[in-house]
Amino acid sequence: MAIAFSSRTLVAAALACAAGAASASSAWAGPVDLTAAGSTDTINGAVFTQVDPDPTGTGVIRSFVRLQSPGRDTVEEGHNTSGRDLLNDENSSPQFTRDLLLSDLCETTINDTAYYTFLLDINEPNNANAGGITLSQLKVYVSPSAGLLATNPDTLGTKVYDLGVDNSVLMFDHNSGSGNGDYTVNIPQSLFDVAGGGTQYVYLWSRFENATGGFEEWASPCESTVAVPLPPAVWSGLITCGMAGLVGLRTRLRGMKA
Repeated sequence: MAIAFSSRTLVAAALACAAGAASASSAWAGPVDLTAAGSTDTINGAVFTQVDPDPTGTGVIRSFVRLQSPGRDTVEEGHNTSGRDLLNDENSSPQFTRDLLLSDLCETTINDTAYYTFLLDINEPNNANAGGITLSQLKVYVSPSAGLLATNPDTLGTKVYDLGVDNSVLMFDHNSGSGNGDYTVNIPQSLFDVAGGGTQYVYLWSRFENATGGFEEWASPCESTVAVPLPPAVWSGLITCGMAGLVGLRTRLRGMKA
């Protein structure tokens, strides 16, 4: 079964509930292996999950940053912005690399905690000999300013999330070609409360190593239509959440009768 992230719906909330029930929660230091289909873990408060969407394509995943290193360089890094000229490995097309508003993010609830959801599409070789790709940096910032350019991400505004210098995530592209979402990253919404009032822009800086294929791109599911099927572990979590809700309802009904 596939669930399409086309708007802020109760279905997305149910999916998040299931993912929260199925995920592990750990304080990691070092590489985290999320190459297995359906694998998930929590790093510095953010929930990383491998997903396997139906084919989508350019225009369905509406990326806010697309990265690809030039030539044979296997390291690629950069951030989203509508500013030009770009200083890192970002795609220069305004269709693929642009400003992102805080209001453009998906709001999701996992185990009573509110999160913002980011979708990552990697475009790497599907053979086991490739060894996967490593996400070695992930930093998220908020700023009242649009179009910021930087080679040092810490100049992009107020930092709200950092994967950490001692952490990295090993990933594998289970899908063929581009235009599919491969991983979701849910970051606690409370971390963004430092943004304050007014219009706020979100800057996501990422760095990948062992990038031997095409581009990597980040998107907000609320700006895209992405069909994400539920893996067995998540179905189990969804059932757990549903049963917990039924037990709570039954308890309340008994109290009303009393």
